Amino acid sequence: MALVVKDRVRETSTTTGTGTLTLAGAVTGFDAFTEVGNTNTTYFTIVHRSADEWETALGTYTASGTTLSRTTVLASSNNGSATDFSAGTKDVFCVYPAGKAVFADAAGAVNITNVAVTGGSVAGITDLAVADGGTGASDAGTARTNLGIGTIATQASDSVNIDGGAIDGITLGTSAAVTDARIDNLQLDANALSSTNTNGNVQVAANGTGYLEVRGNTNAGKVMLNCESNSHGVSIASPPHSASATYDLILPTSLSAGALYTSSGGQLSTGDLPVADGGTGASDQAGARSNLGLGTMATAATSDYLALAGGTLTGQLVAHSTGIQFSDGTTQTTAGSGSGLTVQDEGSALSTQAQTLNFVGSGVTASGTGATKTITISGGGSGGVSTGKAIAVAMIFG
Repeated sequence: MALVVKDRVRETSTTTGTGTLTLAGAVTGFDAFTEVGNTNTTYFTIVHRSADEWETALGTYTASGTTLSRTTVLASSNNGSATDFSAGTKDVFCVYPAGKAVFADAAGAVNITNVAVTGGSVAGITDLAVADGGTGASDAGTARTNLGIGTIATQASDSVNIDGGAIDGITLGTSAAVTDARIDNLQLDANALSSTNTNGNVQVAANGTGYLEVRGNTNAGKVMLNCESNSHGVSIASPPHSASATYDLILPTSLSAGALYTSSGGQLSTGDLPVADGGTGASDQAGARSNLGLGTMATAATSDYLALAGGTLTGQLVAHSTGIQFSDGTTQTTAGSGSGLTVQDEGSALSTQAQTLNFVGSGVTASGTGATKTITISGGGSGGVSTGKAIAVAMIFG
């Protein structure tokens, strides 16, 4: 269906009312509406021959029944609405309505609104300047440049890439969440970066072997871990610039009770501090003494005596009131009946620490030269000292 305008097309009609016209044939000297063509549209005017009734409209001609619809009323005697025609003959003819006409004004300019060119080409037309409401161009790229439109104008609304520049005073994701925002060098003018996802984590993912870096400014970089009320916190800070320190601290692979310590490579561990790192390598006394190479001598000393099992005691021997303990675990405190050993201080019973040992009894012999004497007790009797005991003593004579 096309719009067709023809010259000298005129017929009559006796149709009344506001509906479709039935055409009665061409007027002498004019053509019929068959010139318009079946189902095509045309502009026409209806004029009542004996009444003040008229209408200019756009309608469709139908060859079957030779009818003409009154689709769009352009002007009429009924204030622009469809005219309710009375009985009588009407003239119906093709027109070129003033409201649809294209013409030059007094200055020679032609003003056209909503021009559509279907097929073919239009030559000799100058690009309409921006100042006149155009783009000043005949291609899209130049038009965008002339209108000052940037490259973002050609991006899809669901995949916008902003590389450089600044965006001020905007809100992202007002009606839906922003799921993939790629930003270089994000700067926060406020202090908070938070998530609205209920109990959701805020994830920071580095690329490749990269890592999260907390930069310093006038002070060293620091991470603060706050309490649940955000009124207290514990911070982890980098050493100052003056330390020239660059190293890694690697968290333990597992946790256990004990000390927290690090290797030279920065690996943190928990548990018993090794001997090589200044500890005992144990969490109990026996294990600690064993790891430190301590023998049973380390636990044998008391305020009263020193117990030796094997070996030779050299140096200064100090006797106490409780006596002297021998290698078989027995202790000689006083002389018994018969020959034996009496420990005295200048002939009197011991009550305090002494510098002289006075051995009394048969079967006691001394040998050796110099400061070391070997006292041999070979006799015995009731209450005496068992046969075969010997003590190497560094004697002190006053």
